[in-house]
Amino acid sequence: MEEPDWAKVVRVLYHEAPNSPEEEIDDDHPFVTETDLCVETAERAAEALVDWDLASFVGIEQGEYKGPGDGFEQGKMGYKLTSQGFEVAHQRELARRDHGINKSLVFLTFVLAVAQVVGVVPLSDLMTALSGLILLVVMLIVIWYEDMLK
Repeated sequence: MEEPDWAKVVRVLYHEAPNSPEEEIDDDHPFVTETDLCVETAERAAEALVDWDLASFVGIEQGEYKGPGDGFEQGKMGYKLTSQGFEVAHQRELARRDHGINKSLVFLTFVLAVAQVVGVVPLSDLMTALSGLILLVVMLIVIWYEDMLK
């Protein structure tokens, strides 16, 4: 399932912000460079997050700058997750991680089931070793392929 555009922007804000606030979204903005979104789509997604109260556009004026710990430099502006936005981003991140763990468990269960079937079928020692080797190679290919997709 394809991740919605707004979720890609939330993920960037969750992992990047407020480390690199920008005044406007352009080709070098993290919303564009860290996702596969074009500038216009990233702008629409960011505006939707503000409309939904998941993010806010923060302008730091003279006197509002609290120091390096607030994540913004004096005179800079940028998007920042609201508390509700942080909760949504955190829950999505946990769900993404849980999904990866579940996929790994399904694959491991499949490998164990195939190994059990190979062990039950009466084969010569050479055939058992060969089938175990083939199973290992297939498992390594699938693991490598999964890592390449990430």
